[in-house]
Amino acid sequence: MVSIEKIKEFISNIKQPQIISTFVIKDNNLYSIDIKTYLQASGRCSRITPNGVTYGVSLIFDDEIFLEPLSKNAYFNNFEILAPNKLDINKTKEKIDNSRKKNGEENDLDFKTYLMVVESPTKAKQIAQMFGNPGITRIGNIQAFESLSPIGIVIIVPSIGHVVELSIDNLDNTTKEENIFNVIIKKDKYHNQIKKIKTLYSPIKKCKNCNKTFSSISNKCPYCSSEDLISSMENINTLKTLSFFVDGLILATDPDSEGEKISFDILNLIKTNNYQRIIFNEITKKAIVNSLHNPIQIRNNLVEAQLVRRIEDRWIGFALSKILQEKIEDQNISAGRVQSPVLNWIIEKYKEYNNKKRFAIVEEFKIQFIDSDIKGEAELEIKIIDQYTQKLNILPFNTPDILMFANNILKISSQETMRILQKLFENGLITYHRTDSYHISDQGINIAKEIYSRKGWEFNYKNFPQTHAHEAIRITKPLEPEDIKIAYQDKISNTELRLYEMIYKKFLACFTKENYIKIQKYKFILKQGNKQNELEQERIIDTIGQAFQILPYLAYKTTPLQEGKYKVKVKNIKKSTTMLYSQSDIIKMMK
Repeated sequence: MVSIEKIKEFISNIKQPQIISTFVIKDNNLYSIDIKTYLQASGRCSRITPNGVTYGVSLIFDDEIFLEPLSKNAYFNNFEILAPNKLDINKTKEKIDNSRKKNGEENDLDFKTYLMVVESPTKAKQIAQMFGNPGITRIGNIQAFESLSPIGIVIIVPSIGHVVELSIDNLDNTTKEENIFNVIIKKDKYHNQIKKIKTLYSPIKKCKNCNKTFSSISNKCPYCSSEDLISSMENINTLKTLSFFVDGLILATDPDSEGEKISFDILNLIKTNNYQRIIFNEITKKAIVNSLHNPIQIRNNLVEAQLVRRIEDRWIGFALSKILQEKIEDQNISAGRVQSPVLNWIIEKYKEYNNKKRFAIVEEFKIQFIDSDIKGEAELEIKIIDQYTQKLNILPFNTPDILMFANNILKISSQETMRILQKLFENGLITYHRTDSYHISDQGINIAKEIYSRKGWEFNYKNFPQTHAHEAIRITKPLEPEDIKIAYQDKISNTELRLYEMIYKKFLACFTKENYIKIQKYKFILKQGNKQNELEQERIIDTIGQAFQILPYLAYKTTPLQEGKYKVKVKNIKKSTTMLYSQSDIIKMMK
């Protein structure tokens, strides 16, 4: 904790006006932006009338140095301060006048009510708070948030993930040939071709005693026989009851195939025709409002993709697990479609790891010669056989890339990285984090432009590959990591902040001018009497470009070596010719 005296001393030593995150130091004073008072005052520009909401404009006349911290505070409170050149004065004046006319249709309120379903309570709360202080109530096991949105009153509730899953019960009386782990295959009896596939689902239940989840109609846990269970049908019945009291259903689950399947299941269980599906890649007010005004239908292609993958998981996983359980005589052991081949990679690598050979190690030059028995005093000759410059194409993070990066640089496991990304996404700080895309939207480009302008950097516009509906992982607001640290304080840990900072820096590095790495290729010759070993190796000796100043981890630079012959000490040890896989290696292989 810093004392008041230390703060005063720090302020008194600053001679020029200075912005520190959302604070301003000027004339030996520390200023903090009172955003709540501004919102209260600017709210008087607009009023609710019998004809709807009148349109209003708040014009800010103040010292320019205060606008940056005001803008940052605005982002944290889900609105944006516009520069004068972004506002069409004539159109705005016309809009204000029309909204005040008795029969003006501008901004008419539609007081319809909607039930909006998302996956998690955090996401529900985050969206609800974008439209003011929500009303909060508990209905059954569900916490509901009520807000006034641009389309009417929305009651936002979480589904708590998937609500049904392929059943572990034998729910069908057909023969085993037709029922493969509760996937029913109907064949044409004349041509023996698959005519129809039917999947059997059950509610997802969680045992309070052993904490395991399963999908079954049984009211007894198959693992510990406890009857103290939580069923997803309890939440579905609550949603079904709520749907009777609203004008429409809004399905706002994640934009990937898993989210689409959750929306599909909820729609079929609630049984309503009056629904809207909305998708957004970031939890910001702008993205949410845009999605509310542009609803879509359930995307059946994504539902089918999830269904096929789940059937594949079930067939391969259950079949392999059955063989494994019989072989090892343990009913609690299991195998999977993805886990099993990956485990085989790890086992094969471990076998290779155990195949040890002798290495001659020259620590001074960080060189290792394999299959060498040279040790003690020796001569090392270094030759430069090639040198070239290579352009580095810098792209933002997608999911595999950030998992590898977090594991290599921040030493965070994949599971922990995904947990942090989920938290950052649900708090509206980054875009959706389950993506293979490198695409950056116009909105993202504008955020980068604003940061570059603020820093006085030269912005370099780039076209990013657009091969997916989703974006790459990027920040959603033009906010520095230090701004996030101050605004969220105890809500975000240092590790979570470090990951946000890496996303922020990689995103900014994408818009720098051309960046290059300079590479030298060496030939190392180790001699001792009649013994000789040779090795060729490439090393990065220099980095050129602003991106490396923003994010030094983009390339590892080594000191250039001089040609010549050197007397060196050689350490000889017996060790593996390969390293065991890290999580980063596995992710790279799976990608």
